[in-house]
Amino acid sequence: MDGIATRIERIPRRWLVAGSVVVVALPLAGTLLVQGTADLALAGVAAVAAAGAAWIAWLRRQLARLPLELSPHALRGPLQGGEVYRFRVRLGRGRPMHNASAEVSFVPESGEPVPLVPVLDRAECLVGPWTIAVSDQGGQVVGPGRFEVRARVEEGGRTLEVSGGWARDDLVEGRFHSGFTVAKGRLCWEPDAWDEVVPLEEQQGAEVE
Repeated sequence: MDGIATRIERIPRRWLVAGSVVVVALPLAGTLLVQGTADLALAGVAAVAAAGAAWIAWLRRQLARLPLELSPHALRGPLQGGEVYRFRVRLGRGRPMHNASAEVSFVPESGEPVPLVPVLDRAECLVGPWTIAVSDQGGQVVGPGRFEVRARVEEGGRTLEVSGGWARDDLVEGRFHSGFTVAKGRLCWEPDAWDEVVPLEEQQGAEVE
């Protein structure tokens, strides 16, 4: 289903509308020129085409309503003598997010929550997934505990919010996949890869190459 959704997303809306009209209208027009079994067959083709067009329209409406979500993965990695923690959020399958803001804190097993400031904690407009990265150069994250993340964005006059938590020991070493691939010499965005994780050893190997 994700692959079908990706292909449909890439088709401009006006092309879908025009294509739907053509695939339904042509068989219907053909029924005016033939009779008998051929007439019924063309009417059946038109009905199937209409059902397909309706399903595509329904799917695009569903994609446009997908919520704000956090990736289930939370990552960590070395950065200039300290550590960086990464969390990723997206709206639907990559719809624009306006007036985005993020809050991150580390809650130790004993003690008060420690606020952590993301490298980018707010932005007027973001497109695609948003990696909320926190650099812990001051050694604020100490001992067992959990990270808590909250993100807010606006879309069409609505304020959307999502939150999540991860135990420190559950974080994986690595970084998030960029989400872009090269196909037939062109750079393409792959929405299904939005929360894929590149392990630390693969990242280091790519840097060496």
